[in-house]
Amino acid sequence: MRPKHILVTISIICFSVACLLLSGCSSDKGTSGNGDDVAKSLSTAWDHFEKAEYDEALIAFNNVIALAGNNPEALMGKGWCFAFNAEYDSSIINFYSADLHDLPTLDARMGLAAVYRDYPPDFGSAIANATAVIESDSNYVFSKRISINYKDAHLIKADCFFRRAEEGDFPAAHVEVNYLCRLEGLDPLPAPESLTGEEYEILLGQKLDSLTVLIGD
Repeated sequence: MRPKHILVTISIICFSVACLLLSGCSSDKGTSGNGDDVAKSLSTAWDHFEKAEYDEALIAFNNVIALAGNNPEALMGKGWCFAFNAEYDSSIINFYSADLHDLPTLDARMGLAAVYRDYPPDFGSAIANATAVIESDSNYVFSKRISINYKDAHLIKADCFFRRAEEGDFPAAHVEVNYLCRLEGLDPLPAPESLTGEEYEILLGQKLDSLTVLIGD
């Protein structure tokens, strides 16, 4: 994406987040409304999410917001639902809004890392969010889908560094890949100088493919 288009996308996202903030300014960050109804709607939403029923989960998360304003957990849940539905602009807006409303977990940051890896893509933002997750909790696990965890954050970093090779990021990709190889019981990459540049790039890509099969959700 050319810089002009990136600026337009960022402006749209910022405006949309601002609208979400204004729409919830009369709420008290999700503590207003009927507590039992909010808890029930959240439980219903996550039940649908666990079954990959993302449209139904979105309806339930919207019920929470209707009852309690900009509930950060509901916003985060919407972000993940939109992400799995490949509605990435909406996903990003809701993840940012969840963070702005003081989401007490790293789940929105993990979501942003996953989305930015592929859309538009924005490798720098993906790496920054994945790094924030790892540095805050080196054993991070997404409680609503435990298959998404700190290994995915490291894999996102490795993949983004590999795809950003023109910026000289192969050494950073090497570190992440070998860390994951040790965790998964795979043979580590050899020293880069032991192979030709082309051989090393091919092997690094193959290791990433293997790790994606083992770790990717």
